[in-house]
Amino acid sequence: MVSNFPSWSDEYCLGNEKIDLQHQRFFALTLEVFRLSNRYIYKTELKKVLMELFSYMKNHFDDEEEYMREIKYPYLDEHIIMHKNIVKSMKSLLYECCSTNELKNELYNIVSSWFLIILVYMI
Repeated sequence: MVSNFPSWSDEYCLGNEKIDLQHQRFFALTLEVFRLSNRYIYKTELKKVLMELFSYMKNHFDDEEEYMREIKYPYLDEHIIMHKNIVKSMKSLLYECCSTNELKNELYNIVSSWFLIILVYMI
């Protein structure tokens, strides 16, 4: 199943090295979430992935919004709202999920949706 997972391609590059590297990292993080969703997972593994995702979101969202301001991206306000909604969804995971398995499944759902949005945005 992992073989069907999209891999990074230079056609997704935006021309901003910092943002492009961050998007490549997100591809890798998404693949990791996908792999974890298909097997038993320990709480420590899930915690590590969540920490990486939150760190990624903080850095990437700030950098991407700054880049979008620089290029006068016409849909910046909508994109900022999307970022806020992703952060809100991720935070609610931590408070609403009762089990590691439930958290793993919900994380997969959120990250998959986010990944699709990024792919559409890049293409």
